Amino acid sequence: MSRDFRYPPLGDYNAWADFWRDQIGVNVIPADTSDKKPIVSWLEWQDKPIPRKLHDEWKLDNIFSK
Repeated sequence: MSRDFRYPPLGDYNAWADFWRDQIGVNVIPADTSDKKPIVSWLEWQDKPIPRKLHDEWKLDNIFSK
């Protein structure tokens, strides 16, 4: 069974965070990929979903851009 995904533009980090959360269904943890470290603690979200409000706050803070 294939899905018709709507892929966001490559440079739109917030849209990619939404894509992984909404279309794929996984928690998106902001991370500094150059240092290979999470920006926020992931332990709390290891077995429960990140609330939409918090996800949106992270997007407003542009935290997914690293």
